Amino acid sequence: MGAVSLVAGGASLRIRAMKATLGLLVFIAALPASAAAPATPFAREDWNCRPGATPILIVGMFHMSNPGQDQYGTKVGDLTGESKQAEIALVRKKLAAFAPTKIAIESPFKGGNAAKDYEAFLAGKYALTVNETDQIGFTLAKELGHKAIHAVDFPMWMDGRVPAEIGKPKPRPAASPEPPSPPSETPAIYREAQARIERDSVLDVLRFLNGWEYTRKDGALYVDNLKPDPYSGDLYETSNLLTNWYKRNLRIFTNVYRITEPGDRVLILIGSGHNAILRQLAIDSADYCLADVDAYLEP
Repeated sequence: MGAVSLVAGGASLRIRAMKATLGLLVFIAALPASAAAPATPFAREDWNCRPGATPILIVGMFHMSNPGQDQYGTKVGDLTGESKQAEIALVRKKLAAFAPTKIAIESPFKGGNAAKDYEAFLAGKYALTVNETDQIGFTLAKELGHKAIHAVDFPMWMDGRVPAEIGKPKPRPAASPEPPSPPSETPAIYREAQARIERDSVLDVLRFLNGWEYTRKDGALYVDNLKPDPYSGDLYETSNLLTNWYKRNLRIFTNVYRITEPGDRVLILIGSGHNAILRQLAIDSADYCLADVDAYLEP
């Protein structure tokens, strides 16, 4: 559901999923303990929508074909059946109401195959995968008559590495057996997401993942990782992980700027873990006007 977040093993690099922005943290801290989460953390009149700003709709996705690179990934069943394909088609219909002129997907801005794959898809020479970039991104773009798809991701691990730096280490020599560490419990918010994926329609799952309550709890897990690790000689090792997560999202938003032209309406389809930061950037930017995702995903 979220970012590429695997890091090298070791006690000092223990991580939990972290997906919050500083603005989000300030807002959470200001809430009284008994306050119910509002429908949205920002009053609409605070959204920076100057005349001429580019409408932008950010839709947090679950990975329909999970690459296994998130610490707390979800297990998704078969989405190729008639009923699930109908559910996905309904999501595309609702997103089409936004009338995007460009669709941005979570695929590498440089070095990826999305542009060529989409050209092949338009030519009838590409078989769709079950990945959400294909099932929703490619298919919706074709339905809307778009000549191109737009990749905006900057793949990066939270320990600062990029895919080109990842090698295949040799197996370590056998060592004396040690008792295995107990597995970390999946946070409740992700257990609920998994249950909904197994039980609910694709539209209902996306409504849940894009809701403020999920984003708030999802983001709170990031806050935990800002606590210093007493066993690390690096005073800021844990906060460096968050720094790299911000770096990836900031570069994604820079790539969104690269593809935006006057008169555009930009739809971004990306893992739900990116929601908090990207939405905050869209709100803070005078160049974009954040569209209300709840309005477009209404049942």
